[in-house]
Amino acid sequence: MRKRAEDAGVDLAALTGTGPAGEVTRRDLAQHLVGTGGLPEVARMTSPGTPEGDETWTIPLKGVRRATAQAMVASAFTAPHVTEFLDVDVTRTMELVARSRGAEGYARVNPLAVLSRAMCWALHRTPELNASLQGEQISVSRRVHLGIATATDRGLMVPVVPDTHALSVGELALRIRVGDSGP
Repeated sequence: MRKRAEDAGVDLAALTGTGPAGEVTRRDLAQHLVGTGGLPEVARMTSPGTPEGDETWTIPLKGVRRATAQAMVASAFTAPHVTEFLDVDVTRTMELVARSRGAEGYARVNPLAVLSRAMCWALHRTPELNASLQGEQISVSRRVHLGIATATDRGLMVPVVPDTHALSVGELALRIRVGDSGP
């Protein structure tokens, strides 16, 4: 469905979903396409809609996006910052780690590597979360360079593992463990 919406230039986030939890269904997309004659009026810039092969693209910063950015900058200096702690059941993750310990190429898998790989998967599904502000445009990238904050004797350091999105869980675990930031 995402591919069909992308090809038609439809921003799924702009549609009202009728699914059980309010998600957009195939039927919602089909009705939208029929209602617009198959040529949606939603501009391509409202959703990156980029082909899988493109690594980076930009979205103009205007309208609601500009107002949101300005409000976020202002809130950094005027609103109190909040930290939230959550308890998460990681039983299945730990079972995966235990199963992978003896497997070829996965001898060093740990929960951090599994979590890091899950982050890459989530960013692949929602690349807009991997964005930065570049002047008057939002720059979005499919490439993930993961920084992991580490407390050391010299203070807090953040080694970066480049192109994390292209690594398997085993490769990622090895790079995190030995501090290898790349080939």
